[in-house]
Parts: sequence; structure tokens; C-alpha cells
Amino acid sequence: NMTVGSADTADSLGYDKYEHESVPLDFSVPMLGPDHIREIEKCNGFEPEEAQRHYDHVALNYEHIYKRLGYPDPTKVAEMAATLAEQRGLSKETCRVLDLGCGTGLVGEALARKGFKNIVGLDISPEMIKQAAAKGVYTQFIEHDLTQLDQFPAELRSSFDLVCEIGRAHV
Repeated sequence: NMTVGSADTADSLGYDKYEHESVPLDFSVPMLGPDHIREIEKCNGFEPEEAQRHYDHVALNYEHIYKRLGYPDPTKVAEMAATLAEQRGLSKETCRVLDLGCGTGLVGEALARKGFKNIVGLDISPEMIKQAAAKGVYTQFIEHDLTQLDQFPAELRSSFDLVCEIGRAHV
């Protein structure tokens, strides 16, 4: 996830990055072509009021882009969560984990590989949530705009044992 501050870069690309519908691309090819580069550039910034539209638009290729670029953060976050759970005496079978800004579910997948069973995903983008749901590791999803913290569901406040998040610099 890029910062809102990088939105100027997206504007300077000279086209409306949301003009054309996203199509799935194969990011496992040996050499990336112009279409791949355009998809990567789309991830570079957005205006705050465009967050849902942005993530819905890039959801189709988002995970493949980050995996291609060698994104190690989900594994590192899951390792840290496992360490914290052990230090706090929490059972990975029962402790409740919030994956804040779950995106396509890369962190949830890594948490599940570490043995966590009660993972809740929160994201602004229904399209990202669809990608995450397909992984089958989450017990619940919450669609919510993280810039609206005052509207965070009251029943969820202080209801998690661990909260994981990465790449939320634009909030």
C-alpha cells in the first residue's frame, strides 16, 4: 500500500488509472511487460476519498504484484503475532486476531500457517474482502473505512487479543 502523498505520482502518469477495468495478469512470467508495469503503477497512490474505489480497482492483481516484488511483511507480521501470543500465554486456537486492512488476505494466510484460528479481517474494499474470503482462513469480515475511526463498531472495540496491520501509512 502506498501513501496518499504519492498520489501526485499517480496523477503524473498522464492517464486516469481507473478508466479501464482491471484484467487479471500473470505476474509469474519471466519478464514483465508494459501491462504489468501499468498495473504496478496503479498501486502508487490515491486520494483519501478514493480509497475504496482504488482498492476495488487494484484488487484483481494486487496480491500477485506484491508477491512478485518479494513482499515479506505478511510472514514477518505472523511471526511477531505468534511470538506475542506465546509471551502473553494466548492460545492460537482461541485468541481473537484482527487483521486491520486485510486486503487480499496475505496476513491472514500467514497467521493461519502459524496456527491462528480466529482471524477477523477488516478492509474498506469489498473486492479485496472477496479475495481474502477465498482463502478460507477468516472467521468474519468487516467492511469499514479506517479514516472513520469514530465510527468503528462499538461492539468490536477492545474485543481482540491481537491486532495486526501493515502498510497503513495513508490512514
